[in-house]
Amino acid sequence: MSSVNLLPSETFLIDIFPHGIDVSLHDEIIEQRLFKPRKDSASFSLTTPIDWEARSRDSDRNWRMQLQGWTVLHPIISYFDTYHDKQMVLTFFFDLILSWLEDYGRDPENKTSGHRKPKNNIGCR
Repeated sequence: MSSVNLLPSETFLIDIFPHGIDVSLHDEIIEQRLFKPRKDSASFSLTTPIDWEARSRDSDRNWRMQLQGWTVLHPIISYFDTYHDKQMVLTFFFDLILSWLEDYGRDPENKTSGHRKPKNNIGCR
């Protein structure tokens, strides 16, 4: 057998956020289920039931697209391995996913949301 050189795992966990995430905010993000896709947007708590159509933010297509793309998970994924309460994070992940499936899982023709189907959203999810 030949030896295989693998890429170090830290190369896969690169922060991709333009505003960064302050380490002191990790607990707050998880406990309050905060979503803040951009520096210029206010934090939004993703407690169920989640308004996946983001009707209150109808004029901000980018915000709505990021909600549908589940970008709330990106910062959390980047610190999951070192977070002290993995069960709380997993509960948040699964609550989010199940809420989305409850709203869109029975929509095989993708007619429910204009923000749900764009290819960049599918790629994010």
